Amino acid sequence: MDTIVWKNIFLEGQVTESAGFPRDEEFSVLIDQVSLRIKDPITQTFVLKVSGFRSETIPLEKIAEGAQEKIGKEDVLVREFSIAFQLTSLDPDRAIPQLKDVVAALERFMKQGRTAFPVSLSGEVGFVYKKKYGQGRIYIEREGAENILVMDKGDVKGLCRMMGEEVWNEEVDVAYRWPARVPRLIQIRDYARTRAHEVSAQRSDVPEKAYRHVLWSYLLTGKYGAAFAKEATSAHELYQEPEERVFNIEPVASHQMDMANDGVGARYAESGYPEDGLAEHMINDPEVIFYPGGPRGQKLSPEENRNTL
Repeated sequence: MDTIVWKNIFLEGQVTESAGFPRDEEFSVLIDQVSLRIKDPITQTFVLKVSGFRSETIPLEKIAEGAQEKIGKEDVLVREFSIAFQLTSLDPDRAIPQLKDVVAALERFMKQGRTAFPVSLSGEVGFVYKKKYGQGRIYIEREGAENILVMDKGDVKGLCRMMGEEVWNEEVDVAYRWPARVPRLIQIRDYARTRAHEVSAQRSDVPEKAYRHVLWSYLLTGKYGAAFAKEATSAHELYQEPEERVFNIEPVASHQMDMANDGVGARYAESGYPEDGLAEHMINDPEVIFYPGGPRGQKLSPEENRNTL
């Protein structure tokens, strides 16, 4: 016998932390079949194959306190996944440490979507948001010395359009390499825009554009860490936003403002500030740029805030 087979595997659990920040999500996994076979007895090459992998993730919390919408259940379907590996020896004392390396590689692939091991995969990621169902195809792409899990770029753009989000190609280049994050990235940006408008309407001392970027980066950092948040927000700053074109705002000044405020939002997340106090922190922060072309910390009057972004 050169193959071992396991069938009908079911797992469930709860995620309480990601990227060092609290999360609250329940998940369940159902796998039709897992097999381990000897591909080449001479080179002692093995292939681990997973068929019919289905998972559901159900967020137990909204993206933030004021959010009216949250991602409904997120589902992942992997029709087939395989990973090949070699053992230099079948002696248990030498094979077990090597198998631990394989397990560590699988764990990294599950968390980060990348591995140096030879892998193949085909499937879809789907989610429900604002009563709309979106789905994107996922597969493996080679990047340098590693194989990474990606979502089809056309599907990323299609999902964003469906949810009313305008994205640049550079933003897609960031998002497509993190397929499982795409649903939440769409929701975070939508929430940051909506909430900034609400807060600015309630408080005449809070300029909407500045607060939107502080909040957006704050939420991204809280979910995925400062490095990813910087990558995502920097990609967004490569082009003019629609509002900048409408109001004929100087792109360089606007982008400098946005990037500075993105950094402020990341700092607030890493400092553990609660969202309901961000506006107060922001209006008293000497590092915030309140309007395009303005110096750090220089606030506008309520009347001037109403006439700027």
